[in-house]
Amino acid sequence: MHYTRRYIYAAFRLCVVVGFVLMATGKVAAQTYTVTDLGTLGGARSVAYRVNANNQVIGRSQLANGDIHAFLYSNGQMRDLGTLGGKNSYATGLNDAGQVVGYSYLSGNATQHAFFYSGGQMLDIGTLNSGANSAAYAINNLEEVIGYSQTAGNSDVNTQMFLYAQGALTSLGTLGGVSVDVTNMNNRGDVAGHIYNDLHGGSKRAFIYLGRQVPELLPTLGGVSTTIADINDAGQAVGFSQLPGGMSRAFLYAQRRMTNLGTLPGGTQSFAHGINRNGQVVGASDLDGRGLRAFIYDRGQMTDLNSQIPASSGWTLTVARGINRNGQIVGEGVFNNQQRAFFLTPR
Repeated sequence: MHYTRRYIYAAFRLCVVVGFVLMATGKVAAQTYTVTDLGTLGGARSVAYRVNANNQVIGRSQLANGDIHAFLYSNGQMRDLGTLGGKNSYATGLNDAGQVVGYSYLSGNATQHAFFYSGGQMLDIGTLNSGANSAAYAINNLEEVIGYSQTAGNSDVNTQMFLYAQGALTSLGTLGGVSVDVTNMNNRGDVAGHIYNDLHGGSKRAFIYLGRQVPELLPTLGGVSTTIADINDAGQAVGFSQLPGGMSRAFLYAQRRMTNLGTLPGGTQSFAHGINRNGQVVGASDLDGRGLRAFIYDRGQMTDLNSQIPASSGWTLTVARGINRNGQIVGEGVFNNQQRAFFLTPR
């Protein structure tokens, strides 16, 4: 059959227009990924928590003797960050310069202190007012570290938030509760965490500490508690909140509105753990009675990340914990019957 040049050009334009419409409505095939096993520090298990803009990853791994150590994965190598003298250490925060914060047990393994890792050295940040324990949870690109510390011996009463910057440890108080913890901080200095008003009953309220002025308390999805996990530079926050029946659902909190992200098909619960500057959310959802599966939530749609890697990869991705601005995702899964940290890169 003979087609005129004008007809072929018109058909081509129609295909381009349809393609853009499909992209805009999110109906195109979801992004596919390559999956990398980050390995271990000699033991059987590892978990990845955060990934920065330079493809560096932090997490924890089992050693051959069973101890757990924080790691920094960079340039294809997993580096053991060591400890502050105890058996175990845990990395929780990472900035784009590759500086790491977390917490480690001290010699004797009875107490733990927040640490700051930079230039191959792990520094003990210490505690507030001679408290026994502390932990750091986030570091931003301004080298500000946020965490929490006990302030009187080994008591959880009056556990306070701290800021560590330029070598100084400063208390930010309890924000009106009897104690407080933190989970993350963005590059603007906004902090996400929880205020505890009743240590015995477990009552807590998730908050965003915007500009370190007045904490903004988050609502729930109808249940009694909300857990906040991450906050991006736009002030969007994610986590999980209880429904009236007690089940948990992943949420996105933006412009003082909490959105229920739902679950994967057949699921009853979901948990959001990370969000990037583009508003893409990662986490885990149960799936039709088959346990947890890692997901990405993008443009109003939740997608099982297992459907985005080769079926023959040998992986079951169970929890996605972090995503960077390039769309690279880290978390944990089962690879050849072992719990391993994974690193997903968009193709």
